[in-house]
Amino acid sequence: MGRNPKNSGFTLIELLLVVAMIGIVSVAAMPVLMDTLTRNDVNVALTTSAQATRRANLLSRAAEGDRAWGIHFENSNIAIFKCPSTGGCTFAGRNNAETDYDENFSISSAINVTGTTEYLFTKLSGLTSAGTTTLTSGSTVKNLTVNNNGIVNY
Repeated sequence: MGRNPKNSGFTLIELLLVVAMIGIVSVAAMPVLMDTLTRNDVNVALTTSAQATRRANLLSRAAEGDRAWGIHFENSNIAIFKCPSTGGCTFAGRNNAETDYDENFSISSAINVTGTTEYLFTKLSGLTSAGTTTLTSGSTVKNLTVNNNGIVNY
């Protein structure tokens, strides 16, 4: 016996119900997905910040280029920088010759960086002024702390 062509396939009602259920599940899952992506962005930025801060400290302890080194945080960018041979050491106060040694790391532009935005590590000892850098996106807040000895915790 063959199949009756009138009874095969899906009805329009069945297709509409399936499409409606997929839409409802998608709408319900969207806030969870967005929150997960935001938390991931902040965690990646925090790990990148910690690694870059440790690298700046290591470069200072090794007296790389016979100079002290620092790290500067901005929204969407982290920069390790080499201090000038004379004068004060700040990210903004460097001359063009020192910018060739910068190491830049991008972080999500959705992350707001507050608190201590610059750490300067002394040559050989790696000492610095203690501080806390806060990374925020939405309701996710993470802190990076650096103590006077240049030890990074997060």
